[in-house]
Amino acid sequence: MQSRQSLIKTKSRPQAKNTRIDSISVPDYSLVNLSLYDMGYHSAGRRVTARGPIAYFFTSTGCNTGCDFCEIPYVQGKWTKIGGSNLVRLVSQLSGYGVKEGLLEDDMFLHDPKWVLEVCETIKPYGMKWFEEGGLSVFTLAALLPQVRREEILASLTDRRKAEQIYKHVLESKEQGLTAEKLIRTMAESGCYGAYLAVESANSDSLRTSSKPTINANPTYTREVVGLLNKYGI
Repeated sequence: MQSRQSLIKTKSRPQAKNTRIDSISVPDYSLVNLSLYDMGYHSAGRRVTARGPIAYFFTSTGCNTGCDFCEIPYVQGKWTKIGGSNLVRLVSQLSGYGVKEGLLEDDMFLHDPKWVLEVCETIKPYGMKWFEEGGLSVFTLAALLPQVRREEILASLTDRRKAEQIYKHVLESKEQGLTAEKLIRTMAESGCYGAYLAVESANSDSLRTSSKPTINANPTYTREVVGLLNKYGI
């Protein structure tokens, strides 16, 4: 006789706010039949490794940009990283299960460039190839170009206070000498071979009315960012 199964509907509950996801255990990949993901293609295209399971993972969730058309801040909350110790546990677990290639699904991977460097340095020793599928924000990479000054960065949003909040970690990293080229090179050296690039729009009015930084609309900056990605094989 087959056992009867029933659905249990729970009550609606508010979104968890200010929850540190580094206090939550990393996913247990032993519960996943990873052999099902040993295939020639993944959701971003053709894989670059010959064989072995492909895994999806994230190192942060949420986004602080607040674009008018996006639901991520309402569903996922503000940007939060998983924390250094959990990052090491996550990557070592993936490697232990034979994962040779991964797809990084962060909502806003470049929010804090220093965290990006930490993620890359953690992944690099394991030799895992990875694709950044959440989307790399052009306005972040453009802001890290040496010729782009602080005032231009902050003026790319009508609300200066919002610009200071969005670019806080980017400006700190820039002041400490980090450039777009160094960041892209570090990603490539850690195994990143591809990414979705969030060019968004070349229309400043469209970006402004969507509450997005207008720095995206500068074609010179976007071409330079694309050139750097191409230079390092991403």
